[in-house]
Amino acid sequence: LKASNPLLEAALTAGGNEVGSELAMLSSVEQIIIDGRIKLDAGTKQRLAMVTSRIRQFVSLANDPSKRELSNFSEIKRDMKEDIKALINDLQVGDPILKEANRAVFRAILDYYSRDTYTAKEQF
Repeated sequence: LKASNPLLEAALTAGGNEVGSELAMLSSVEQIIIDGRIKLDAGTKQRLAMVTSRIRQFVSLANDPSKRELSNFSEIKRDMKEDIKALINDLQVGDPILKEANRAVFRAILDYYSRDTYTAKEQF
């Protein structure tokens, strides 16, 4: 349905932040990490870099058309999401910047891309 109606995606994800704006915020976080002019604790930068890298891997996996054909694709996404959430929970202890990035950006992306995905196959 979404392919035939380009406005449907926006309607389904509307309300507050949308995954598109969160992906833009993820890009902003990545720019903050590499921008030497922004004063940020080296440990925080390293932790943010680890998490943003894992989030990008997750988004890439979720959007991979060859993976969508797998019968356990939803389980793979769910497991990867749980691994990333565990990593974030470990790293955000004592790091308010990472904690806020998780609340404002990471959590919504993980939730959006970990939704169950179903495909229909033609059988002969």
